[in-house]
Amino acid sequence: MQLPIHMLLVIDGLSVRDAVKRALDQRSFLMRSTSNLAEAVILLQEWQPHIVVVDMCFAEGKVLVRLGYSSMGVNVPPAIAIAPRDDPALKVAALEDGADDVVVFPFHPEEFLARVMVIVRRTYREAAVLTPILRVGDIEIDTFRRQVCVNGAKLRLTALEQRLLYLLASHAGQILTRDEILDSIWGADYIAESNVVDRHIHNLRVKLKIGGCRSHAIVTVHGRGYRLAAAGVTDMHSSSRTQARIRRDQGFIGEPGFAVQESG
Repeated sequence: MQLPIHMLLVIDGLSVRDAVKRALDQRSFLMRSTSNLAEAVILLQEWQPHIVVVDMCFAEGKVLVRLGYSSMGVNVPPAIAIAPRDDPALKVAALEDGADDVVVFPFHPEEFLARVMVIVRRTYREAAVLTPILRVGDIEIDTFRRQVCVNGAKLRLTALEQRLLYLLASHAGQILTRDEILDSIWGADYIAESNVVDRHIHNLRVKLKIGGCRSHAIVTVHGRGYRLAAAGVTDMHSSSRTQARIRRDQGFIGEPGFAVQESG
């Protein structure tokens, strides 16, 4: 089984966070972000990201230590620290506190992406697989060309709609809550309108229908959230084993970006 690389952004500065997201968007990592260190600790424990990007400029100081890192690096995912260009002491502190690499800000997007890729390869070795195309039934998402096709015909989606569809498709058969969608697409610090997720889901449904998508539909799970399900499949009596079979039979291949293979 393949799962996409989950990346946690622990970043205080808005400009830094936006730069990181722009650098990584082309590989479609699944990201969650927070500017709250207490929340970051919870996400590390519960979401268990594969890699963490840490802004060293939090007012509290000793960010990595507060997140549970040390020079031994035990029981924590690899971390990339971001430090100001004019603060060499902070860069040294980041390495001493357990960072695997330090990038100075502002940085070049391609360099930042390359450093992330090196750490992922080094950490997960042969389990890190580059799978740039995600197929779920008659939906094909090409992350390199940044385009979506249904039955071979290109679908006209906005960049945000592409990210939303990818998020749903990479979790095909699984329920995503509105908060999870907000965190992944807009970021944890985004102050959302009450119906922002529902509105974009509606627009995406309309475009998928117009584009002739027949194999999958975005299902509303009342009181919980949304999921991308095989057409005709209801939420009642659907076990995880059934969902896994549906994903296989409908042509699910794998998530774009680096993926982690898990046995079993």
